[in-house]
Amino acid sequence: MHIQNAFNFYYNTVMMNKISTAASDFKQLIEAEYLYVDKTPYIYRMVRESLQNYFFISRPRRYGKSLFCSTLEHLFKGERELFRGLYIAEKTDYPFERYPVLHFNFSLLNTSTFDSFLSGLEDMILEKGMENGIRLERNLPSYMLIEFLKRCDKECVIIIDEFDSPVIDSLSDKEKLERIRNEFSSFYSVIKNTGNKVRFLFITGIAKLFNMSIFSLTDVSMRPEYAAAFGYTDKELEEYFREYIDGYLSSGNCTYKDRNEFLKDIRDYYDGYRFSAGSEERVYNPVSVGKFFTNSCSFENYWETTGVSTLAVELAKRYDLITIVNGNQDVGMSAFTGFDIALLAESSLKVSSIYALLYYTGYLTIADGDLKGLTLTFPNKEISTSFTSSLVSRYMDKGADLDSLVYSTNKLLEKGDVPSFMKKMHEYYESFPYDLLFRDKEKTYQMLFHAFFVASGMDAVAEDHSLRGEELTTS
Repeated sequence: MHIQNAFNFYYNTVMMNKISTAASDFKQLIEAEYLYVDKTPYIYRMVRESLQNYFFISRPRRYGKSLFCSTLEHLFKGERELFRGLYIAEKTDYPFERYPVLHFNFSLLNTSTFDSFLSGLEDMILEKGMENGIRLERNLPSYMLIEFLKRCDKECVIIIDEFDSPVIDSLSDKEKLERIRNEFSSFYSVIKNTGNKVRFLFITGIAKLFNMSIFSLTDVSMRPEYAAAFGYTDKELEEYFREYIDGYLSSGNCTYKDRNEFLKDIRDYYDGYRFSAGSEERVYNPVSVGKFFTNSCSFENYWETTGVSTLAVELAKRYDLITIVNGNQDVGMSAFTGFDIALLAESSLKVSSIYALLYYTGYLTIADGDLKGLTLTFPNKEISTSFTSSLVSRYMDKGADLDSLVYSTNKLLEKGDVPSFMKKMHEYYESFPYDLLFRDKEKTYQMLFHAFFVASGMDAVAEDHSLRGEELTTS
């Protein structure tokens, strides 16, 4: 019956716009009639903000940055027909003027050695030159960029996606990392010194590098007006995925009493990313939403399984961050304004820098904040369960299997088998080394069990600071 219901859900939705969680080429997406959530209002604001636009935005991986960059590329190539029906073509006076475009994705560079990185960057510039009818000679990337800009008959558009990827890939090799940073400094200096030849510059990444400060970038990462430029809002979810929602609610698979109950579960599991303290707007991760609807609306941890950023988890394992599970973390704004991704190569880091990294990579989000600092928290159940599971596993004895414990205890709770459940809790507690358990017995005991229930996907409260909490404690 379950297989038949899943088939019926698929059959009822095949006539809808297809969903892609992998395509990042705007033209390909539009021509193949895949579902596209219209983000051109944000693009229009950006390209119209001033005569010369230099923008940087940081967002976690798998948030649609590459698709946004591709959309900009086709916009500046003047391909109006691709934008038919979209805001920028139907609601604005944008002229769709054609410009020479240099669109780079630095995550595609081979960084196994510095020479391979350098050669790959040179190849990228040669290829982009050919696309624009300019034949370049192989040279250092900065000189090739100068030559390209000189020979362009009008202002150029430069789009750099995942600019920090080569640096992140080289964190274990400080010499190579420094050489890559120096090469980037020369590359960016060209843009600064030939600004009259650059109509628009757009750079994406996880976080800034200090050597990007050589020219003036407008960092819109935390600006309220761009809070929903990446990811899906509640309104967009209900508008663009309405047919998928309706299809599931009318299928034999649906166990919800009404639409609101279903949407609340989707919101709790995948919504909650807030990228500006000045805006209450929260967004869903696009990959999680896409995979959820293409997988017959099955609630699973999709974002974490895409290999988004193991860097954040691995670095967090070096530090005692189990307390993050118990509550929100306050971090001064300097941890964000002064964050340099290259500092992650250092042997020791301030805990505030780790929290900032967890924010940049999508594991924490803004709960509250002002000009002095931000309060960070888990965005949703998908992230809190998967990240907490990774942290707790760090402390357990080798051979202990947290996932199996979580699965078996959930089954026991569903059955109401309390005695067997308590045995599993003893098994969980005994899987931690003696020196951890007796640092501060009450505090550690509380943290570990609270973490277990968070990793299980439950709504757990460590201490309810209210009269109700006191009654529960003393009863």
